[in-house]
Amino acid sequence: MRSSVTVDFVTRSFASLPTPIKSLASHYTEKLTKLQNKARQRSITIDKMAGDDYIPTSARIKFELGASQKVKETATFATLAESTKELVETFQQALKTNMLTVASLELSSIQSDINTTILEAVRDLTTITVMNHFPDSENHPHAPRALARATLEGHFETLKRFSTLESDSLFLRYKGITADPAPPYEPHSMPPGERQHISFLIPELFGILKKICVDAWSEQLDAIQKKKKALALDHYVQSTLTEKATADTSMILDREPTIEPAVIKSLIAKGVTDATKDLHKTIARLQQSIDRSSTKNTRGAQRAPSTKKKTPSTKRATKKSNDSAAESDNDNSSDKSKKKQKSKQLSISKRNSPSSKNSGSRRTR
Repeated sequence: MRSSVTVDFVTRSFASLPTPIKSLASHYTEKLTKLQNKARQRSITIDKMAGDDYIPTSARIKFELGASQKVKETATFATLAESTKELVETFQQALKTNMLTVASLELSSIQSDINTTILEAVRDLTTITVMNHFPDSENHPHAPRALARATLEGHFETLKRFSTLESDSLFLRYKGITADPAPPYEPHSMPPGERQHISFLIPELFGILKKICVDAWSEQLDAIQKKKKALALDHYVQSTLTEKATADTSMILDREPTIEPAVIKSLIAKGVTDATKDLHKTIARLQQSIDRSSTKNTRGAQRAPSTKKKTPSTKRATKKSNDSAAESDNDNSSDKSKKKQKSKQLSISKRNSPSSKNSGSRRTR
């Protein structure tokens, strides 16, 4: 993914160039910026790993020599535990050293890619610049080589700013990039006529190379620093506001009058009472409703025979009740017999009376 800073830089910096030159310049700018960003990230990792208190994640071993409590209390176990701890620390340090070595090799590889990319940009942009200015460039086969040598000879210290290129090996490396059969160039050995032929192209080529090799990454670093600064300022503001809010709250709490424990206790008791008052009322209403429902059911249903075990007092009460019922039955029967006797006597007396006899004789006649 291309950085928005790089895209904006390329758009602004190469807008006026011919399309072929602009395409090459944009390509090398983006490629070089990505490599320089990778190198930056790798350098940050190495600095972090080099710290004395840093332990690689893969080497964070929590190992303790195990034993029973009785064995742990012996001097031999204490010696072995200390030796084990030293072994773990030695392993961690050795692993850290190896990881640092690998990270440094990675950084060297990235820096080598940066150096190669810079020299490739010099080669390609030199060639296309000569082709753009000399329509008969095939008649000037050595012009690109002379332009590259003159530009590097006069502006190398500026162009090498974000690389690890060295002046004593510069032209040897460039010979390897271009596969030039000629011997490596010796600085300040160019014939005057050859330099004069391409001298008017040096400022143009240097301007493009400076934007690719120096200005693009400088702008990227500025953007990174601005972002870090903005984050730091934001963090400071947030922490300051948080601390101020905490201080204000503490000040308010300090100004609040204190309350006696007895008052707090009474307030708590009152709060609990108020909160449970409605609950007690609800429970009482439910209990009354249950009681009423139970009473209605008892009235409407037949009584079931009692299954209670009769006690001696219950038995005596039952016997008295049975005796009373028997006496009541005897009285009723005697009254009935007396009524029958009276009725019988009344009937006999009626038959013996004279009126009864006369009425009888009349019927006989």
